[in-house]
Amino acid sequence: EANVRPFLSAAIAPELGVFLTTAEGTLLVYGYPDLKLRATFRLPGVGYQAAIDPASKRLFVAVFDPRSLTARPREQGGDEIHQYTLEELVAREVSK
Repeated sequence: EANVRPFLSAAIAPELGVFLTTAEGTLLVYGYPDLKLRATFRLPGVGYQAAIDPASKRLFVAVFDPRSLTARPREQGGDEIHQYTLEELVAREVSK
């Protein structure tokens, strides 16, 4: 039975059989189309946008560090783009 947790952003790579979501500073990797959780990864902040480049087989995640809101002096921004290879994400299975 599929049990996808609530998420902030999502991306799908059907050719690799993965559905990826971000929630609460975590990247979750689900199988597709079965939607069973395969792996979880800790992000360095809140992942609020995810996109896949099918040609390079990479996932790009825009990450916001909420601590940057209280930093003094105020930074110009607290956003970063992180990239991951889809093969590496798919290769890591959830430890049972």
